[in-house]
Amino acid sequence: MPDCLFYGKIALVLKLTKMLKFRLDRARFLIALAAIALGGTSIVASLVPSNLAEDFNERIVRAEKVYASSIIPLSQYEQKLLNTKINKLLNREIIFKAPIESLKDDELNNKDHGYAIWKIPLKNYPGWIEMKDNWINVDVQLNPNRIKRFLDGNIMHQIDLSSNAQIFAISKYEVDMKDVEELLKANVYGEMHDGWELDEEATNKNIFNAISDDSLEIEVALLGSKGEIVNRSNLDMGNLKLLSIGKSDFSGSTSARVFNVEKAMEEHINGVIIAPGETFSFLSAVGNEIEEYTGWKTSLGIFNGTELKPTPGGGVCQASTTVYRAALAAGLTIEEQRNHSLYVTYYKKYGEGLDATIYPHHQDLRFTNNTPSYILLLAEVEGNMAEVKVYGTHDGRKVALNGPYRSHNAPNEVRTRALQETEIIWERRITHPAKKPQSEVLISRYYDEIPEIPTYYEFEDVSS
Repeated sequence: MPDCLFYGKIALVLKLTKMLKFRLDRARFLIALAAIALGGTSIVASLVPSNLAEDFNERIVRAEKVYASSIIPLSQYEQKLLNTKINKLLNREIIFKAPIESLKDDELNNKDHGYAIWKIPLKNYPGWIEMKDNWINVDVQLNPNRIKRFLDGNIMHQIDLSSNAQIFAISKYEVDMKDVEELLKANVYGEMHDGWELDEEATNKNIFNAISDDSLEIEVALLGSKGEIVNRSNLDMGNLKLLSIGKSDFSGSTSARVFNVEKAMEEHINGVIIAPGETFSFLSAVGNEIEEYTGWKTSLGIFNGTELKPTPGGGVCQASTTVYRAALAAGLTIEEQRNHSLYVTYYKKYGEGLDATIYPHHQDLRFTNNTPSYILLLAEVEGNMAEVKVYGTHDGRKVALNGPYRSHNAPNEVRTRALQETEIIWERRITHPAKKPQSEVLISRYYDEIPEIPTYYEFEDVSS
């Protein structure tokens, strides 16, 4: 198109706009210019009904696929036909639908037969309509790419999408502890979250089909997706998959105790790496100097078996107990562990009787990585819940934790000796395709009375 003709057509639209005293926003004004450049004034005119001043703003569409060289003046019949098609489209809605269970929350109002529904009036998005020239006649159609961009930018953030955690670097700390010389910690960024991911190919096909069959109903194709750990460091830690989960509940804790639990979990345990054959020491991770000057707050601790006294770091055992439960469920070899002398209600849920006390320079929690690859501990606190997850490479083992039992209901296979009324008993069984089954009886004895009725908990099998 010659420059003089192009600028002349621009001047025509400017004059038309001024005459009608109609204000165009910047975006739609540029669309109008693009329509002239690609389609000529005859096409722009064909998009303008008789009530121009009222509808001009939402009738301008971009004729992307119409070549300037192919444009011929449209007959009145063609103009009327195009206007009718455009008006019909602008009065319709595009409907997106996705499974209700894929939503982040359940607050969406529009629901239908197990689906969340988004109804999008096309009159609000006239730019989705484009001209189509098949060299015989001119028609209108919806642009699938613009519809997909709307989906990505306006709907997908409402979907509970999976996310990955990433390891970019490994830090090494020297440790002067029994059997432990150094501590490796991963710098973990981002949150690992199981959720959904968009099936791009299927969704694009659904958009195309909805346009082709004129249903304008688009199913957002989603796939269940597990969050992963993406290792971008120089240390080859193998295929990091979830091996076990340990949990504990510290509801009712004082603010100082909560602070100590969070500090132990998030600052000291989260990101710990244990090499194959290496023994982990809880005190090597949190430090033997658990004092106020090292950042801990004062809360109650157990002394001399039955006395409760304020002490810096009171509540750290919540973290050691959670780590212990995760190590048990992963089938790791426990080298050192001792339960509290008193029955502590903070440890009642998620493994009653499976608790681990620690005390600097005296009592530690230690276990060995008996898997063929590195393992990674990820620890977090959410609300009143502490959780430790063990990641590593599956070697085929299966771990079963049976209990808790009391002296009056323990099965014969765990009665290795006479049991006392203040003891809680568990059995850990480990099976492996290439090894003999292992069975281990875990007994925790307390100085005070324990509830007669056990608090049952079934450890989650995450090995599959």
